[in-house]
Amino acid sequence: MRAAMGVFGTIWDIGESAGPIVAGFLIARMSYAHSLDIIAMLLVVVALIFAFTVADPEKEMKQSGE
Repeated sequence: MRAAMGVFGTIWDIGESAGPIVAGFLIARMSYAHSLDIIAMLLVVVALIFAFTVADPEKEMKQSGE
């Protein structure tokens, strides 16, 4: 569990620092509306990938009989 929390913290920090940089780049190249549309589409794609690839630990425990 500790290793997972370390990875989570690292990803969180990368997102916190890269998010404003990427958003600023997009806003400088396009309008706010187009930038927000691109960011929203990216979030939807990532959420769908996450939903279909990450297993539910409770469901796995029930199936294994624990």
